[in-house]
Amino acid sequence: MKCVKNTTQVVPAVARMHEILWHLHLSAPDGKTAGELCAALRYPRSSTYRLIRSLKDLGYVSESPVDRKLRLGPVILDIARAAFRMSDLVSTAKPHLKRLGEITGQTVKLSVERGTEVEVLDCVQSRNPFHLAVSIGARFPITAGAASKVLFAYQPEELVRRILSRELPRYTENTICDPDEMRDRLLEIRREGFAVDNEEHAAGVRAIAAPVFDSIGRCIAAVSIAYLSASEPTSADLETWRIQLKRCTESITREL
Repeated sequence: MKCVKNTTQVVPAVARMHEILWHLHLSAPDGKTAGELCAALRYPRSSTYRLIRSLKDLGYVSESPVDRKLRLGPVILDIARAAFRMSDLVSTAKPHLKRLGEITGQTVKLSVERGTEVEVLDCVQSRNPFHLAVSIGARFPITAGAASKVLFAYQPEELVRRILSRELPRYTENTICDPDEMRDRLLEIRREGFAVDNEEHAAGVRAIAAPVFDSIGRCIAAVSIAYLSASEPTSADLETWRIQLKRCTESITREL
């Protein structure tokens, strides 16, 4: 029986690779030989062998030199661990995000890096009648916005250099487009532990953000408080938000 219910929108080679991996998952821990996989999948032998070889070269499949059985490889384990970490991050952060949202009355986001973008992993919407609405899964450029700049500040130097070597896109009149100014801002973020968005990505939207670290000190996420510029908080309120934001991220970091 096929394990892909609807492949009309899936590249055939990708669907076949998926089925190979799924069959190996079902056969664990015994595994299957390449011949057994071909028989089970009923795909052409030559193309199936090429797919298996590619999966082996990429680390998704391993082959025992003793019985020639194929089993899921180490890359699958790495991906699974990453997925569990993200799930653990969301579940750990959730109560702290809710508490921060209740204290500030604003929308609170948990964001993670996705190459040259950042993705909203979780969000607690403000209960105010007029508030910033953000969808889980929404993506933003890594060079504009509070959470984006926090995550950008902790990226490897090679990635930072590559991004800053290109023309930085402008989204509003406040977007930082000068590479030297951006570098200074990233250093400031690492030094002070938080970032500010002054309508850099969208007019009328402001935010503050701080980093979340894992057990070995890597920045793995950012928590941000996003609000409409029309509801600009007082200096005292903003300072309270910053204090509560730091407490939130530090609590999440401790519990991870």
